[in-house]
Amino acid sequence: MAALLVPTLFPGPLLAGAGGLLFGTALGAPLAVLAVVLGAVLAFTIARRLAHDAVERLQGPRLRALREWVGQRGFLSVLYARLMPGVPYTLVNYAAGLSPVRLRSFTAATALGAAPRTAAYAALGGSFDDLTDPVALGAIGVILLMAVAGALVARREARSARGLPGSAGGRSTPAGPTAARP
Repeated sequence: MAALLVPTLFPGPLLAGAGGLLFGTALGAPLAVLAVVLGAVLAFTIARRLAHDAVERLQGPRLRALREWVGQRGFLSVLYARLMPGVPYTLVNYAAGLSPVRLRSFTAATALGAAPRTAAYAALGGSFDDLTDPVALGAIGVILLMAVAGALVARREARSARGLPGSAGGRSTPAGPTAARP
């Protein structure tokens, strides 16, 4: 049932927390991760079936370049989006469905990228009666660590995409090959 709420933009942390609250951390965490992945695949499939072809027909050169760039990076594009703080999971689900990212890459990146944070929210739900419990404190640590790691990944990717000094350099961006700036 929870997987059906994911495509409706229902907040994932609330779903995961509710899973931990209802089933405890040990059972709630894997159930929440499963629900997130199944719901993500459902949203991806909805977008792919209903609008993917229309986007391909209507896209201009910039959107075509962006879609190709995302498609070439498939797994990493989705994984980075899952790690970045503040990026709504459901919008990533639909956007990936409109892109050339393969379902297998999308599913694997979603499971890998969403599992730590989702399990942490489920652990918080499971420890709701005592937020000083080591499980709750560990969950808060995971959420903070994921936010910091996601921000660092976002910064690195943004620098790389702009071809700034200190970036990975030489990678292609949606606008074309990067060139070092003075």
